[in-house]
Amino acid sequence: LGHAQALIEYSEHDPLLAESLAYHVQARRWQAHTTPAETIASPHTVPTNDIAALTQARWLLATLDEHRHATHTRGALATWASEYQSPEDIIIGIVGIAIMGPTLGILERKKKTKSYLQVVLDATWAKGRTAAALTEQVQRLSQQVIARELRLAGGNAYRMHPDTAAWCLEEPLTKVHLASGLELAALTEAATAEGLSCAIKPGVGVALSPTVKETFVGEFNVSALE
Repeated sequence: LGHAQALIEYSEHDPLLAESLAYHVQARRWQAHTTPAETIASPHTVPTNDIAALTQARWLLATLDEHRHATHTRGALATWASEYQSPEDIIIGIVGIAIMGPTLGILERKKKTKSYLQVVLDATWAKGRTAAALTEQVQRLSQQVIARELRLAGGNAYRMHPDTAAWCLEEPLTKVHLASGLELAALTEAATAEGLSCAIKPGVGVALSPTVKETFVGEFNVSALE
């Protein structure tokens, strides 16, 4: 549901995307909720541009088409989409922007923002440890968060969130940071409260999914691991 709410929030600033997304949701005739969803999107999962938003929208709709048990997320989208009128020519009028159809080829030719998996380690724990030991821990935490998302995608990397899929299948970029124990605890608590995809090892560190924007870590007092 968090990814759906993130798209809805982004669409508030992009009327063209909002109309297109609403059209495709309405076309699916999902049952709307009688009460609004309580989940609020974390600002650190909201797409940063139209290419990211369209890619995420295509992935989300395809995922919901396959997972018929996701009635809560479907209902939230249907409730939101019910506020929009859907003129018959909307899919034709949004040339190159429609979520479905051959116009999506335009997306593949545009440069996409790279996605990073971010790891934050406890500076005290990391102090004095060898490069090999640090690398091993970073890999373990990274594998845990990716494995969790892969399980949710039914073991198919191509069905993962676009940012995570790009990390797995294109370029596994990782940024490693250090933080004090107190700062790491605050970061971990915030990540959990916002429902961000992450893997946590108490007293050691946390790995944040590629779906989490770098702005999240930027809110805390961390330093890059040299």
